[in-house]
Amino acid sequence: MPDHIKKQLLKEIQILEHELAHELPKEIKKAVAMGDLSENAEYHMAKQRQEFVNARLGQLKRRMAELSLVNLANIPRDKAGFGSTVVVYDSTKDEEIVYRLVTSEESDVAKGLISTTSPIGRGLVGKQVGDVATIVTPNGKRELEVLKRMTWTSAFGRACGWLLDRIVHGLALTRISPNALTFIGLVINIVAAFLFGHANTSNADRMFFYAGMVIFGAGLFDMVDGRVARRNNQVTVFGSFFDSVIDRYSDVVLFFGLLVYYGRINRFRYVVLVAFVMVTSLMVSYTRARAEALIGSCKVGFMERPERIVLILLGALFNHWNVMAPVLWVLAVLSTITVIHRIQYTYQNTKHLAPLG
Repeated sequence: MPDHIKKQLLKEIQILEHELAHELPKEIKKAVAMGDLSENAEYHMAKQRQEFVNARLGQLKRRMAELSLVNLANIPRDKAGFGSTVVVYDSTKDEEIVYRLVTSEESDVAKGLISTTSPIGRGLVGKQVGDVATIVTPNGKRELEVLKRMTWTSAFGRACGWLLDRIVHGLALTRISPNALTFIGLVINIVAAFLFGHANTSNADRMFFYAGMVIFGAGLFDMVDGRVARRNNQVTVFGSFFDSVIDRYSDVVLFFGLLVYYGRINRFRYVVLVAFVMVTSLMVSYTRARAEALIGSCKVGFMERPERIVLILLGALFNHWNVMAPVLWVLAVLSTITVIHRIQYTYQNTKHLAPLG
């Protein structure tokens, strides 16, 4: 049980128990001393309050018992549950919404804090990325698609959401093609790859820092192309395909730049490591694409493109402290785990299907 909720409930229990044991008996005694109880309003009000306090105390103690059974360590990390922060797409409002699933004591709809016992909370609990929750409300049905569970990178993106929305609004007014924005992002990443490849032992820190700043700029275009498409009602099937293909080129070109760099400084081990990371990054995307052709949705696994780009960005910006090398090892391990996770997930969701042919 979260400590602040425990303190809140205990405080209310303490106040009500004091009222029940000390204040209400005095009020009842005072009312009885006034005589005829059949028409004694003070007496009836005190008795009604006594009944309410007893009922409320019972409710609070049951709630304490329920919350004491909640073990935060046992909450699954791949599904929405108590404490999860999830990003959902509301098809009714055509917008993305961030919800945090909390206890009923913490709920505040205006702040996106949704109780797990509310209709929305009950609908989201147990859902994985890619699942759609159908919520029945007094105003009708709402369909909420779980886009992602919040990571520290996406939380940072949320903090910068207002600025990003202003940028999207400005680009939407220009009526620029979303596909053009996607392609511009690729061109910028090619510049970053050139900076990686142009680095050597004497200027690596400076060139990597420049490359990191360029990757940050490319990431901006990567974040806004889809939003501009939705804002201008320019979402197309080809646009989704084109964005996916260009994203793969953007990934590969950055790793190619690092390959050239490590080749120039004769670090064969890291040439092999970068090549391996390049392959696993493509496999992360390929396993999802193939799985979704069979089972509809396969968004499990941590090391997706946003996390991958953030790690490369950090490695580039802080290479003065030799951060890029451990970043590559982290990418190699976590990307491989993500691929294995998606293979296992697809197996679990296809083993009951009849053999092909």
